[in-house]
Amino acid sequence: MSGSRIGATIVACLILFALFISLFHDPNKTVVFISIGFGILLLAVILIEWLWFHPFLEYVTLFFGVFIGVYSVKDIYDDLVTRTAEGSDAVACNQMWPCCLPRCVGVQFWLIAFAFQVLGLYIALVLMVSND
Repeated sequence: MSGSRIGATIVACLILFALFISLFHDPNKTVVFISIGFGILLLAVILIEWLWFHPFLEYVTLFFGVFIGVYSVKDIYDDLVTRTAEGSDAVACNQMWPCCLPRCVGVQFWLIAFAFQVLGLYIALVLMVSND
């Protein structure tokens, strides 16, 4: 969670490290250019945070977390609620316990993921406000 300047910097550095490591796993030219461009942009945001404007990096890392969380909630909804994807966790749960229909399990997964997304956003915003 990026509720402080140091926490946001650590998260941003971990993202930069992950981008650097991903360059060694047989990427194509497009992935290389996007990763390098995004890394340079994130490095610029870190410098802006530490040299000029204080809460900027915290909001950027909060945006990253919310964006990834919203995408995962959307993916759960697409794969488990609107349709049944073979090989999914919901189908495996149905095979173990036939009374649990895959779509119902998908709704439960979706509700839990959505609740944690809202809770994480709330806690991050509260921590940002309380640190100032």
